[in-house]
Order: sequence, then structure tokens, then C-alpha cells
Amino acid sequence: MKSIFFLRFLAVMLIVIHHLPALLPRNPGDLPLFPVTFFFVLSGFLITLNYRRFTNLKDSIYFFRNRIVSIYPLHILMFFVCLSLLYLRNLPINIPAATANIFLLQSYFSSRTFYFSFNSVSWFLSSLFLCYIVFAFIMYKPRSNFCIAFCLSILSLICSIIYIENQEHPTFSLIQWLLYVFPPNRLLNFLFGMGAAVLFARLYNRLKSGISLMFATLLEAISLLVVYDSIFAKTILNFFVDSFLLMAPFFRETAFHFINNYFTGAFSAVLLIFIFGLEKGLISKIFSMRLFIFLGEISFSLFISHQLFFRFLRSWRKFFIDNYGELFVALSVCILVIPISIFIHRFVEIPLRRKLGKAGLKSAPV
Repeated sequence: MKSIFFLRFLAVMLIVIHHLPALLPRNPGDLPLFPVTFFFVLSGFLITLNYRRFTNLKDSIYFFRNRIVSIYPLHILMFFVCLSLLYLRNLPINIPAATANIFLLQSYFSSRTFYFSFNSVSWFLSSLFLCYIVFAFIMYKPRSNFCIAFCLSILSLICSIIYIENQEHPTFSLIQWLLYVFPPNRLLNFLFGMGAAVLFARLYNRLKSGISLMFATLLEAISLLVVYDSIFAKTILNFFVDSFLLMAPFFRETAFHFINNYFTGAFSAVLLIFIFGLEKGLISKIFSMRLFIFLGEISFSLFISHQLFFRFLRSWRKFFIDNYGELFVALSVCILVIPISIFIHRFVEIPLRRKLGKAGLKSAPV
């Protein structure tokens, strides 16, 4: 499924563009809801296809070794880069938040000073690691344990929604934490990916042989249009939000985030991954070119490093904006992050994984 690598790169670039307001004097836009949901679904999908049922402790150890080696070295490296930037600028260091970051526990704290502290994108890794733990639990008894995990995640989400709606004036930070960051809730997206992988494996041969090139291309184009609507136009999302609020007006504070993260966004991600995973259409064949695969391979380095690069440039942003304009700065930064990510991938990420053992050479989670 080579074409999915490039989809991963495109999703990371959407997050990079979303974070540009940290460098430019503009108000932040909407949260990049779909790309993050896509990554949780994609992680569940790929991991389910790559690992069979666990039968003993050795299987679990092997799995966790792979996952830790995939994400932890770069996470720790970027954490200390962030510490260095804070130290050089004489900014205070939050020791409890630093401790939580080191152990990838920051997503369990409700304060933005915790879950978005230091290298703020690492909250995703914090939430994802719970998914890994639950995955290992599921793989011992896939059917029964999957149902248990699914029900518990649904229960967590329902409790979160009820808690938010019972607040007189719920803050955006609270909504953001519970419906965007909180690991037990985000687990639901991961489980959608797992379920999609099981269905994909069962239908793959039949679909691969039964769909023509042109029809597969049409499906790929439709899936991309659905994703475009999820990110920009939001026509489908707004329809479901309005319909939901007509039936349940009590959920006025949470309806948009709930439906976006756990309904339309999740199903758009499943549709995209499922169709491009077949690699039967023209678009997926283009996305499978070596250049695009390579861009997918550097996507984790791009994801984990881009915000720190933006922070490094903040001191000079006024000079560049005054002299060259915002559009030039935005385009230049989006281009520059790619060679920087290539350097980190080639000279940091790959060597670190090799030193920590061949078990860590699998693809990173994003």
C-alpha cells in the first residue's frame, strides 16, 4: 500500500499549514481535525494488518519494542531541542509538564500548559501510546477484547460529552482536551482503523480483481472530494451537525467536535484508506511513485520537528514579513521544512532506529 505513504505526507503538510499562524501575525484557524483523525485511523489500520494475534508475552514485547523505537527517540530528541530553546531565551521551564512529556503522559492532563507543552505535537504520541497498549490487549482475544475496548471508549466519550454539556460555560480548552486530545476518547478512531483493516483483509482479493481501472480511479477521486469537503467546505459535516442538533439540542457545545472527530471525519478517513489501499486506480498509481513514497517516509520527521522550526524563526519573523510579506514567508517556510525533515530522517531518525535494533525499522506511526 505504497500510495498511503503520500497521503500521510499530505496530511502532515495540512498540519504544518495549520500551524503557520504561530509564525505569522494571524489568529489561529480551526483545529486540523481531519488530519489528526486520519492518523489515528491509519495507525489502527496498518498495525492490524502488520501484526497477527499475540499468543504469548514475547509477542507483546516485540510489538512494544517496535512501537517505542519508532516514536520515542525522535520525541526525546525534539523534547531536548525544545528545552534548549527555552533555556536560550530565558523562559521558565514547567518541571511537572516536562516530566509528563518525557513519559508521554501529557495528554491525560486537562491544562493546555500540559498537553500542548514543549513540542506541542507530541500530545498525539501520548494519546497514540494508549492505543498501542489497548491493541496488545485486544490481540490476545481479538473479538471479545475488541468489544470491551470499543464499549469502554464509547462510554468515555459519552461521559466526556455529558460533562462538557453540564458546565455552565465550558471553556474551549476543556472541549479541546476531552474531544480532541484525551486518549481514551481518541482510542475510538484507532478502533475504527482496526475494524476497517479486518474488513479490508477479507474483501481485498475480491475487490482487487472485481474493480476496473476507471471505476477504481472514480472511487479514488470521490474519496478525495469527500476528504476535501471534510477539511474545507464541511457540507456533509454541517448537514449532520444540523440534523443532530434538531434531534438533540442539548448537545450544542459538543455536536460539531463529536461529529467531526468521531463520525464524518472518521468515516472519511476509513473511506480514503480503504480505497487507496487497493491501489487499483490511476491516482493511487501516481501516488505510488518513488518520490511520493519518499515524502511519506519523511512525514514523521516533518510532523515532529516543524513546530520547533517555527519557534526558532519567531525572532526574525517581523524582519522577513516587513521586507518580503506574509505570503512569501509562508511559502518559504513550507518549502524549507521539507529539506530539514529529510536531513532529520536521513541522519537522525534512521541511524537512531538502527542503533536501537532492527525491530525498530518499521514505519513510524504518522
